[in-house]
Amino acid sequence: EANAPFGFYLGDSSNWKTPAGPFQMSSLGGVVVSRGVDYLAQEDARQLTWQGGALGVAKMLTQRSVDVTALGAVSDLTLSLTYRLDAAASDAVQLSMTCGDNCAAELDIRKHLNAEKLGVWQVLDVPMSCFVDAGLNPSKVQAPWSLQTQGTLSLSLYDIAVKRGGQGSCP
Repeated sequence: EANAPFGFYLGDSSNWKTPAGPFQMSSLGGVVVSRGVDYLAQEDARQLTWQGGALGVAKMLTQRSVDVTALGAVSDLTLSLTYRLDAAASDAVQLSMTCGDNCAAELDIRKHLNAEKLGVWQVLDVPMSCFVDAGLNPSKVQAPWSLQTQGTLSLSLYDIAVKRGGQGSCP
């Protein structure tokens, strides 16, 4: 569940911005399916499954852009994902942050994901500087995270946040 002012959305070519509530649902064309799964409490995490064959996206958006540098210097910030890989990625998986039209940064995390064990909860920390180097304007973030692939993939997400610190490197 996304915390205000953010909303959680699923998308595919039928509709790139279908609101995703706490119950099982899918993007309009059925490319991405989201359902509640248990991590620390009942259904406190979301399992996202991409069916493959077409581009599908899961993302968090806000109506007004957010300045993540209010949290600290870019060099001190990390995008942190607590996740469990349930089925390996069959194609590139873009982890991105957007800052408006033609303003985005995409990082392919397929190699990282597929190097991990299936079914184990873990944390992926990606330094904010990786996104800035790839084109993100950190003072105008509209989507603090987005995951998209044309292939098959299943992963469960418990927490995604921009945090201070972290031990990550660019994927």
